Amino acid sequence: MVERRLTSSQEIKEKYQKVGVVIFVVNHLGEILVVKENSDNQTTQKEIGAYGVVCETSRENEDWEETVIRGIKEELGIDPEIENSYLKIDPKNCFLGESLFVDGVLARVVVAKWIGDKDDISFVKNDGEVSVVGWEKPENLLSYPLRNGG
Repeated sequence: MVERRLTSSQEIKEKYQKVGVVIFVVNHLGEILVVKENSDNQTTQKEIGAYGVVCETSRENEDWEETVIRGIKEELGIDPEIENSYLKIDPKNCFLGESLFVDGVLARVVVAKWIGDKDDISFVKNDGEVSVVGWEKPENLLSYPLRNGG
């Protein structure tokens, strides 16, 4: 269950091994960007070949907004801070809440708007931690072998 609050840095240090973000990239049709994992991470239970959405672990002393920007840059090769970017993040309205991602990992759940055509996703890099699978209606996500937590 997603809780709509922001856990303090002190509470994170006391309760969790890691904190990160889960980023739902949504297009104008309400479809969600699905990615496929290209690498493993034991702590976050990430496995090669699992499907999910863009996720990124925060670095020490990095706030969640910085993690979102860095995660999108690293995972998709898109800089949402550039004015003509296909991806827009409204810092005041993108935070949906927090959830226990997997044991010991707290996730801040956010949404980012894809403002280009859905076919514009074809230029996104696919050589990093994830490969872009494509757009999917939310009700169809469970047909994928989804990654734990995301």
